[in-house]
Amino acid sequence: MNRPADRSEEGAAARARTEKTRTETVPTPAGDARITWHSAREPRAVLALGHGAGGGIEARDLRALARALPATGITVALVEQPWRVAGRKL
Repeated sequence: MNRPADRSEEGAAARARTEKTRTETVPTPAGDARITWHSAREPRAVLALGHGAGGGIEARDLRALARALPATGITVALVEQPWRVAGRKL
């Protein structure tokens, strides 16, 4: 018996969880930034997202995009600013 592909939000979330995630440190003139990559298996685009002054990459909206988009072929790069990597707050 063939089952249809799961196109629901839960199916997309399940597929996204299986995508590859990695973190890298990138030197900048202001100090080291950190990029957390949520890679699509067959990427066709990259979306770079940064956090606001009052928050970090753990913001609910950024995490939701990082979970959902890789399943659609979009790699998400969450960029953490140097001041945040250094542990400072604004």
